[in-house]
This record gives sequence, C-alpha cells and structure tokens, in this order.
Amino acid sequence: MNKRTRKFISYTVFGIIVSIIACSTIPNNNRKPVKIIIYPNTTASEVAIKLHGNGILAGTKTFLFWARILGYDKKIKSGRYNFQPKSSLFTVLKTLSQGGTNKALVTIPEGYNIKDIAMLLDSEGICSEKSFIKACSDKILLRSLNIYNTNAEGYLFPDSYDFSISTNPAEIIEQMVKRFWQIYDEIAKTRNTKSLDTIITIASLVEKEAKLENERPIIASVFYNRLKFKMPLQSCATVEYVLNNHKEQLSVEDTKIESPYNTYLHRGLPPTPICNPGRASIIAAMNPVQTKYLYFAVDNNGSHHFTQSFSEHQNFLRSKK
Repeated sequence: MNKRTRKFISYTVFGIIVSIIACSTIPNNNRKPVKIIIYPNTTASEVAIKLHGNGILAGTKTFLFWARILGYDKKIKSGRYNFQPKSSLFTVLKTLSQGGTNKALVTIPEGYNIKDIAMLLDSEGICSEKSFIKACSDKILLRSLNIYNTNAEGYLFPDSYDFSISTNPAEIIEQMVKRFWQIYDEIAKTRNTKSLDTIITIASLVEKEAKLENERPIIASVFYNRLKFKMPLQSCATVEYVLNNHKEQLSVEDTKIESPYNTYLHRGLPPTPICNPGRASIIAAMNPVQTKYLYFAVDNNGSHHFTQSFSEHQNFLRSKK
C-alpha cells in the first residue's frame, strides 16, 4: 500500500469518525440546556439510555461504541450535568469523564407537603420520592427528632438547603427538622398556652388558606374561634390534602369524602398538619388577633372577607355570583 493510499484511507476513516460523532447528538431547537443526573455506580449503558431518553443522543449504540474505544466507559462520573444543545458526542463523553456537580441548592417552598417535597427531591436527584415518603413515617427517626406524630408533616421547615445526590432520606429529614426547631425556638418567646401540635396544625391550615400576609393572624383566629365553639373547621385545604391536588372550588361530593382529614365531616383538628408552614404562619398560629369571626371566603381581589354569622357569610357568597 503506497503513501497516497494510506493517506486516503486515513482521511476517510477520520471523516467517518467525525460524521458519526457529529450525527450522534440531536439538535435542540429550544436551545435550553438539558439537565441530566447521573447517580453513583451508573453503568455506561444506563447513561446512554438516559441521554437518549432526554434527547441528547440520537441513539445508544454509537455512544457505547466510542465510549469503549476511547476508554470513557470506565471514566463516567456521577453528578448533575447541563448539556448544551448540539453538543458533539466527544464533548458529551469528555464532560461525563470530568464529573458533574454533586450538590444542589434546593428551595422548599412554604406550604409544600411531604409528597410535594418528595417529588422535588426526586427531580433534583437527591433521593427517590418513595424512600423519602417512607422515611417521613419512621417512628424511631421521628422520636429521635422529638416528633411524636405519625409522620414528619409540619416539621420539615421550608427553606433553601444544600443537598448532595443520593443522600440518605433520614439525613435530609434530620436537617429540615433541626431547621424547624431552630426557627421555632427563635419565635417561641411569644409562645402561649397552646400545644405545639395545635400551633403547627393551625399554622399549616393558615399557610394553605392565606393569600395576604396581614390576613394570616385573622384566619388563625377564625380557626381558633370555631374550635372554641366546637364547630367543624370546614377548611377546603384539608379536603385538598385528601384529594392530593388543588381545586379552585370544591364540589359538594368533595366535602363528603370520608377521611379523618376532612374537616367538613369531622370536628376538631386533622390528625396531623397538612403541609409544612413557614415562619409567618407559625407566628400567626401562636399569636392570632382577637376577633369574633367564624367565617371567611375569598373575595374577587384575592383577599378574604370575614364575617361573624352564617347569614352574613351567605349574603357575601351570593353577592359574588
């Protein structure tokens, strides 16, 4: 084989390689980075499937072929990755060998319940939804954190946390509950004779019902007043907790769903808080304003209209129609 032939073959092979690599990724028309999470001990085959499933690769075979040829199949590291649109196969392989970020700043919004938090953590690669929900009912763990309810609902303080991928759910719960106690101790100087469970459960209702900051103490007073007169709380938020989704308006059938959390059917507080309230709602539950209100309803501007009697409440509801 002469020099010219060898040169031709070399250029041809090089051209094929470049073409294969260039054609092994999918152009992303929305031009937004694609977030991929690679867990520890993930195989090259599993990575290829994930990349293909998220539209990074046109297929898995070419990726695996060149990963093995170039030795990248043994160099893939765990972490969070943001792949830019139209990245070449070589760029993807090189990026995976360098490792992604293993921590993420996760913000838990006020009013999230256990399931909401679990879904968020799962989407960020922190831990699986199922394992987190299960750990939230671990009695030994809860007792060690001074929680004596059936689960950790209400005590997972909504805040921003630095979590690593594949973190043990117990560690996450411990960190969030410790933050709760830290905040609670800061505001407990105004603490009254109400029990902790009552305060946090009322705070969770306020968190879900309140639209405006200045209405939180008033809404809390309505719930306390209804408890005082042994009236059912009739909080839509407790029914939504049973339904596991938000509805702008509950149906009559919704309010008849049998559950200890349905405060239309059962007097008193629900068995546990219905979400994890923030500082403002906890303060409102600790220090409600003194009112005679027994009813409230959302006005057209997003605020609430408060009334003392059922007839006033009904008149307001009719005026909205």
